[in-house]
Amino acid sequence: MLLTQYEELINYLKVNGAHLNTVRPEYLLHTTDYTKFLKMFPKEENMKPKVVERVYPFIAMESWLTVFY
Repeated sequence: MLLTQYEELINYLKVNGAHLNTVRPEYLLHTTDYTKFLKMFPKEENMKPKVVERVYPFIAMESWLTVFY
């Protein structure tokens, strides 16, 4: 699963000195995948679908930039 790969990537980078405390594996997913994630684990995030559409792209972009830096 893609989420597991992102989690392993984050863990690998953290072990090697990266400061990724604001990045969660689900924040690296595409918006449609994140929506599916929320349906699978509704207790993880309490965002409504309209909020996800507006806010999540910025969260994902910031998370990817943090990973790349």
